[in-house]
Amino acid sequence: MALELPPFMLFDLDDTILEYERHAAASWNVVANDALAEDPNLDRDALYTRLMFHRKAFWKNQGNVVRGRLNLVWARRMVIAASYSDLGLEPSSRISAMAEHYEQTRENAIRPFPKALETIKRIAAGNSLLGMVTNGAGPIQRAKIRRFDLERYFQIIVVEGEFGVGKPDPAPFQQALNVLGSMPDETWMIGNDLVNDIAPAMALGISTVWVDWDQRGLPSDTPVQPNRIVSKIADLISPSY
Repeated sequence: MALELPPFMLFDLDDTILEYERHAAASWNVVANDALAEDPNLDRDALYTRLMFHRKAFWKNQGNVVRGRLNLVWARRMVIAASYSDLGLEPSSRISAMAEHYEQTRENAIRPFPKALETIKRIAAGNSLLGMVTNGAGPIQRAKIRRFDLERYFQIIVVEGEFGVGKPDPAPFQQALNVLGSMPDETWMIGNDLVNDIAPAMALGISTVWVDWDQRGLPSDTPVQPNRIVSKIADLISPSY
């Protein structure tokens, strides 16, 4: 049964409408292959292991998060440099090229979740007005939005790099509400990130839909309890869609 949709809906972009996280491992494989091509004596598998370790460590460090979101190539360079250091190697002279290759590979791999674009189109054709609130650099996020022709469906798109502050700060959500002319109690926020999407929206009084795209379920220690949980946004209009 389809849900009864509210008059206003806010959507996250990455890992909500577009697949993003699942392409990380394959993209780091590309970096390891680049390194091996440069140095055939390199222990490629050891480097890949360190890349995956430092990738997680980088994003767990809150001091890196905002700068990293707004400068992804810098973030990738930091991960590569730390991984080389672990192996007792000097950072490659091609570290910037490898970071850029990673970013290009990952961006090229992005696809909408199954039926995501059709779902957005159908909701926008109904009685709900839509907004998007997304973290990241303006040029990168706008390129994805243009690539999948999403702008036409949203009355307001708030991008961290353009707006000046990102989620979980309440300001991007409030900006979207103001432009839509909506009140929190008549709005839903749909997103995959409990910390950046769900918790701040709940604090504003917005109803929340958590997109559990990898179907891991709520962490046992999370204090965040979304109003609804779906595995894909297509479930908003039909569980079998």
